[in-house]
Amino acid sequence: MIDNLFIKDMVSSLGPKLYRVGIDMTLNQVVSYLIENNIPAAPVTKAGTKKDIIRQIEGFAILKDLVLHLKNNGENKIKDFMSDTVWQMSDNQYLVEKISVLHRKPAFVIKNSKEQYYATIFQKDVARYYYHITSRFMHIRAIESKISNFIYSINKEDSIYDLPLGDKIKVLFDDDTWNRSKIEFDRSRLHDILNKCANLRNEFVHYRDSDIDLEHLENSWKLIKTLLKHGGLIDFVEDVEQLSDEDRSGNHSQIVKHLLKSKKGMSKEEADKKAEEIWKNYLERNKERDALRQKEHEERWDEALKWESHNTLFEYSDLD
Repeated sequence: MIDNLFIKDMVSSLGPKLYRVGIDMTLNQVVSYLIENNIPAAPVTKAGTKKDIIRQIEGFAILKDLVLHLKNNGENKIKDFMSDTVWQMSDNQYLVEKISVLHRKPAFVIKNSKEQYYATIFQKDVARYYYHITSRFMHIRAIESKISNFIYSINKEDSIYDLPLGDKIKVLFDDDTWNRSKIEFDRSRLHDILNKCANLRNEFVHYRDSDIDLEHLENSWKLIKTLLKHGGLIDFVEDVEQLSDEDRSGNHSQIVKHLLKSKKGMSKEEADKKAEEIWKNYLERNKERDALRQKEHEERWDEALKWESHNTLFEYSDLD
């Protein structure tokens, strides 16, 4: 079983920083500190504010509450206006169990196994960390789904959806699939790019590494989104994704116009004939049974993905 994410994983990814104010600071000083650091709240402590670790929290200074008292009490001590509540949690707690709490409070102080407070976490930090994780997951998922659908559009084999990403890549680059794919890109180079995507996926899913190379995934997705075109017109129009919605709906004149523009030297008669062929093939490939079949494939894909990675991203979401 792959261990779940802990609070300390989030703190480590964000870089631990302990925001806090001293109990003898004035209201003016505290409000200025919160505004300057663009934070909604901070723990109040008797310890010196230059220490990296503290053991005792007295309460919380909450900006939205303090501004109500600032006009007539600016030089008074924060201890008279702080909240008595201490929002804290241990860093060895599972993140999935605390996410529903983290987004409801303005701030939390995080303590280690020695009961020492060493970080302050805000709602924006939680959102930033979740984006850090989910952006990688979504790119991996999109890449794998694109490869699966593209291969299926060529060989119509349902089994492709059940294969691991590495095996799907092998199928894509075998001679039969590659020769029928019409991919206009260096075969070896694309192979290397997608193999790295498979390795990053393994690091993310199996080794719980949330710091995998997002830039490579983003660039890979942009590339294969352009290269791996699939659908009813792929066998006839290489630039199918440049067609408008009206073109794809079968407007004969628009398809002819596109062919004449993209195929230099093609006559009007040839374009008419080709447009009829395109539209006929488009209709055949988009019958109701194909739509239902595709839906079934997508459902099977989602189910297989959930089964394989249930200890990663799906456990990062709020069970509540």
